[in-house]
This record gives sequence, structure tokens and C-alpha cells, in this order.
Amino acid sequence: MKKKQGRSNTFTKAKDITYKVEKCHTGTITVFSDPVSGIKFMGGGRSRGVILYPNCILLDVGIAYTQEITMHPKNLMPELNKYDQPVVSIKISDFDAPGLDLYFWQDLLSGLRRIKKDVIVACVGGHGRTGLTLSILSVLTGACPNNEDPVAFVRKRYCEKAVESYSQICYISKITGKEVKEVPISRISQYGYHYSSGMYGSRFEDMF
Repeated sequence: MKKKQGRSNTFTKAKDITYKVEKCHTGTITVFSDPVSGIKFMGGGRSRGVILYPNCILLDVGIAYTQEITMHPKNLMPELNKYDQPVVSIKISDFDAPGLDLYFWQDLLSGLRRIKKDVIVACVGGHGRTGLTLSILSVLTGACPNNEDPVAFVRKRYCEKAVESYSQICYISKITGKEVKEVPISRISQYGYHYSSGMYGSRFEDMF
């Protein structure tokens, strides 16, 4: 299948999934499976060519919607109705963490296990918010070993740029109760957006 060139802010629907782990991810990558239900958790970003698998649930953590995204009805997961959030959308600002407690994530996982469909987590670049979500769910499912840092677990299996800010690191530690020794992969200064390994973009428009 020929890949679309250039940046994209839309999700791509296709029958095939890309399994390709590089320094920066491309396509849709399977990160781990839930030991209890067997469902797969995958990650990607709209600007990194994420592909939507048929019959998967999309967790859009990037607060951006296109007409290509089909929102699941709220009755799909009654567990989440009390949070007054779209089932497939978790509202997280870029470089930030959500104001959601442990009970939300437990209810989310409960609903996903009941539906038993593979899950694609995606934001814009597929780094910060996607990495945060995958890190938390890797612990709650039991896929991440007890003695392993959840952020290191996700970076090793998905993208070494996953999880971008200190607020995200602290939130992951708070929700999972695990010590996170990994450091944020990026920082924001007056000059724009930087990765710890060097300048990535001089303007906020250049983030992804």
C-alpha cells in the first residue's frame, strides 16, 4: 500500500496496519496486549500516519476530530457516562495531563474489556498524550511488569519519544502508583518546542 506523503491531520482508514518501530514511530504500532482480555493496545499519531484498523476502538486523546472519525454511542460504555465525555475522546491539552482520577481509568479499562475490541490510542504526533495513555493502561492491565518503569516500557515497545513533559510523568506516577525514573523527552522554552536531544521546531506550528 502506497503511503501518503507529507504532514496529515487526519486519520487514515485502511485494512492493513503498519508494524514499524523506529526512533520516531510510523503508522500504527501494537504496544502490548491485555493479559486478561487479550485485546491489543496500539498507538499512533495523525501526523505520523496512524492507520485505523477495522473493528477497533479509537481513543482520540488529541482533542481534534475529522469527519472520518465515527464517534461511538455513549451507551457503548455505560461505565463512562458519569464523566460526561465522549467514549472515544479523552480531553487532554498538548504537553499536559488530564484532570481525571484513577477511577476513570479503571472504568475505561472495564468498558474496553467488556467490549473486547482492540484499541488504538492516538493524538497529533503520537508522543505525549498517546504515551501517557499507553503508560497508564499498561500498568492497569498488568502488561507492564511490576518492577518496570511504565514510561520505559512504552518507549521500548512503541517510540522513544513517548511522554513529553514533567506534568505527564508526574501524572503517570500518581495514577499508577509506580515510580517513574524516565525523564521527559521534550521541553518548551521561549524559542519554541525542543526535544532533549536538540531543537525540533522553532515555532509551535512546527511541533509535528
